Amino acid sequence: MLLLLTLSQEFVKAGTPVSSHFQTIGELLRTGRDLVNHVGVILVMSMGSLMFYYLLYQIKLVPRWLAGWGLVGTAAAIVASCLFMFRSINLMTSVYMDFPLALQEIVFAVWLIAKGIHSARPA
Repeated sequence: MLLLLTLSQEFVKAGTPVSSHFQTIGELLRTGRDLVNHVGVILVMSMGSLMFYYLLYQIKLVPRWLAGWGLVGTAAAIVASCLFMFRSINLMTSVYMDFPLALQEIVFAVWLIAKGIHSARPA
């Protein structure tokens, strides 16, 4: 975002230049930002989320439906990021595909606040 700000300041300093160079560089910076934010970050976080929800599912610290919802939502987020990376879908479609995971994380937070985790009982 700061690079776009710098580019726009240079555009203003240049007066009335041929804007095609500035538009091309601006589009390149915007696309790079979108790829880093919506592909790189989401994919890395999703790998951690897959491991986390798989562990929660196996250990049964929270209800299985909640951990399963996390696994499905994370899988949808990975698919959305890959489709966006290969330009099969646009940015807003990718955001809509991430919605189930976002909703699950809200429900998960409320669940932890209200109920907590199931602690293991001594044998």
